[in-house]
Amino acid sequence: LKMGEVLDWYERAIVADPTHVDARYNMGKVLQELGRTAEAAESYKKVLEVEGTHAEATLNLGNLNFEAGLYEPARVWFTKVADLPHASRNTKEMALNNLGNLYRTVDLHDMAEVAFARAWEVSG
Repeated sequence: LKMGEVLDWYERAIVADPTHVDARYNMGKVLQELGRTAEAAESYKKVLEVEGTHAEATLNLGNLNFEAGLYEPARVWFTKVADLPHASRNTKEMALNNLGNLYRTVDLHDMAEVAFARAWEVSG
């Protein structure tokens, strides 16, 4: 399938069921891959409107903000993922590593160390 066809499929699924979290999340991933970051962010935010603690959508919002140089919103999203009790170990580890990289980027090396240490602890 071409990306346009995939997007059409997800759009049809969302029209049929506006609360279809997987379709919205996967649509966000495809839009992100296509570089349509604003649309991807909207798709992830709509996921969170339906399922407010969706760890992967939250992580991806952090990633989009980080890549755009929006460090404070990225920090908030990464921290939310790290604090979600049901988030998978892998998702929490990625959020904490990304948080460490964010702190390193803005020269907050002590905080980066803490985030990387937490990621190490989570990784088991």
